[in-house]
Amino acid sequence: MLLLFAVTLLLNAQTVDEIKTKAAAGDIEAQVRLAAMLADGDGVSQDCTEALKWARLAAQKGDSKAQVLLGGMFYRGLGTTKDVKEAAMWLLRSRVRINSHS
Repeated sequence: MLLLFAVTLLLNAQTVDEIKTKAAAGDIEAQVRLAAMLADGDGVSQDCTEALKWARLAAQKGDSKAQVLLGGMFYRGLGTTKDVKEAAMWLLRSRVRINSHS
């Protein structure tokens, strides 16, 4: 049982490292995933400031999931000061992008 737990931790660590490497290389999907993981503390220590950085990078490239995440972070003041106008801008951008793909 302990060995299985250790292997699971090792695999999760590799996965997080791989995601970080891909995000740093500009992979938008990895940036969004890393931002969400950091915002929730899922598999990593929670760091909303770092999450905001990764979400913004992907959102600026037009990723609608990142735009929703970023909008929510601004709305709640996670990793930044609460800014309803900034939140609305990102949420509107995501909606426009989603609707243009329908």
